[in-house]
Amino acid sequence: MKRIKSLSIPFSITLVLMMFTRCEDIEQFDIANGGKYAAQLSVPTGIDYYFQTTPSVSFDIEIYENEGVSVSSVTATKQLFTAGKSSEAATVDVSGGAFNQTMEQLFADVPVDGNVLTENDLSPGDTWVISYEMTLSDGTQLIVSSSKNTTITFTCISEIEEGEYTASQTNVDWFGTATTKDVTITMESDGVYLISDVSAGGYEACCSSLGYNADQPAVITDVCNAITVTGDGTAQIQTRQGLEIGSYDPATKTIVVHYADAFNDSDGSGIDLYSTFVKK
Repeated sequence: MKRIKSLSIPFSITLVLMMFTRCEDIEQFDIANGGKYAAQLSVPTGIDYYFQTTPSVSFDIEIYENEGVSVSSVTATKQLFTAGKSSEAATVDVSGGAFNQTMEQLFADVPVDGNVLTENDLSPGDTWVISYEMTLSDGTQLIVSSSKNTTITFTCISEIEEGEYTASQTNVDWFGTATTKDVTITMESDGVYLISDVSAGGYEACCSSLGYNADQPAVITDVCNAITVTGDGTAQIQTRQGLEIGSYDPATKTIVVHYADAFNDSDGSGIDLYSTFVKK
């Protein structure tokens, strides 16, 4: 069923803009011919597609019309972007108020270099981008602003478990000794975690006399078992990503984090610190 909501919009452009800013549910309109036409779509701008998990992509489309304007059709154009390449474009009729395609349908009509791809050909961060066009009952076509495009990003559901981990590090050249320590890992959002001490006791062993805290937290992000440092978690050392990408092994529940001590310029000197975390 097409979801259509009417709008009462004044003829004055100034009043039109004032009306737009007061509408809480309407983020942006697409106006043609000096304000004669006004119509807008409400669609999600970002969707995650999880490898081996998402069988289809479905979302609702809300159609908003100015008084005296009738939208006769809405077309979605999809395109796949992967490894620096873009696919052919394909259109989907979404006039009924919904986008609904299986994985096979999504891939089928957007070949890259003449080849229809599958999940196995893609990597995390690859995307489909869906743009929209509306046709009014008088034949006028309205191109929806690119800010309303829907981006479907390939990613994975993180399998990292919250709780206590046994952490260890062997960065002897940096800390002067190897250490082992119990730490906690908590989830802040999907795929994003806070580690209570990324150094696995390294700074406690080497530098407590210099005023360093026993815990040096870090925020990590898990994308398909590739671990990156995405925040310092208020650590004194200003934790950043190391020279290598970390990893997660779901079979052994082991996380390896590569990080840099930006406060002491380990990233500038090329030193790659790393710690290993095993679920208890």
